[in-house]
Amino acid sequence: MLIEVEGVAAPAVTHAFVVGVSHYPFLDGPQMTDKGGELGLANLSSAARSASELTAWLLNEYRCPEAPLKDVRLLLSPVDGEALNADVLARMGGQPAPATRAAVKAEFTAFMEACASPADRALVFVVGHGIQLSPRSAIVLLEDFATDAEPDLLFGAMDVIGCHDAMRKFGGADHQAWFSDACRQRPEIVRRFEALEGAFKPGNIGLAEVAASPVFLSSSTRENAFADPQGLTIFTQALLWALRGAAAVGKDETCPVWHVSSSRLSLVLPTRVKALAQAGGADQSVDLTGKPLDVVVQQFDAPPQVDIEVAVNPANLDPLPVAELRLDGNELVAVQPGWPLRLRATAGLYELVADVGGAAPQRKKKLLNAQPPACKEEVQFP
Repeated sequence: MLIEVEGVAAPAVTHAFVVGVSHYPFLDGPQMTDKGGELGLANLSSAARSASELTAWLLNEYRCPEAPLKDVRLLLSPVDGEALNADVLARMGGQPAPATRAAVKAEFTAFMEACASPADRALVFVVGHGIQLSPRSAIVLLEDFATDAEPDLLFGAMDVIGCHDAMRKFGGADHQAWFSDACRQRPEIVRRFEALEGAFKPGNIGLAEVAASPVFLSSSTRENAFADPQGLTIFTQALLWALRGAAAVGKDETCPVWHVSSSRLSLVLPTRVKALAQAGGADQSVDLTGKPLDVVVQQFDAPPQVDIEVAVNPANLDPLPVAELRLDGNELVAVQPGWPLRLRATAGLYELVADVGGAAPQRKKKLLNAQPPACKEEVQFP
């Protein structure tokens, strides 16, 4: 289904392709096939919702003045009761377009045709069950995976790397960002075949070299990808956190404003994903492939917000200091009394003045370079 952004008529634009699959009728439920049952996979509860939330971010928060968002081609296969983003569901007319093999083929073909200029940008996000056939592969299963209507086991699947390779076309989008959120296990049924073909990928592999087309894989080789039940996938949580400012950096040679780049994502996403997974008693790693040269994925009108925490040492100092915090040395920032100081404030350089009264007054000054995602410092008193 095509969701267009009104009023966009720029020389260069951004096109997005998003797929989220939670519902697998031939793997789980009364329509389960024999080969579907052998895989031992069940319906998911968070994939379609995660794709809808990433789409909402694109439609409402994505900023790229030189190539504004023109459209999103979106396919969602939710399970009953899965809470899709309300705004996105409304834009789909209240009825998601299912992510079947035929629909993915049609929409991805149209997506490739839409990315018709090197100045255009392309963003791809695919989430669902996945399997791995080789160290570089990333196969995401679609709604009609394991159907008995087709002899090829992988008929209802999308070869993400194959699709990525096909986007290396002359005259196409020169800056691309790809995200595949799926497990990369090799099920036992797959091991019985010397080779497996049939997952969707365009028939022609591009020969051109685009400037940048990194592919972020949410799990490493032979790993699972996890999610919060009735919530979002771990990878989607981390990605949205990063895109909303946690992975932002100031202006540099690649961009004149605060922005999130693919190189910054490659540093921030693995740590965040691992921390979220470990908090739930699991382990998950992020892999990077494709052409991982730098591409700007998000830009900001103003510096993002940063979590700032400043402790006092010793913590039992009596009396405790009175703090004064100024941004860039002059703009006074309100802080709540008590230590440690905790606030969420604009990224930048702060001057902290801490005064201790009493019989032996003391004053300490400290510069805080508050950069995303967080700034943790300590004020030491003798």
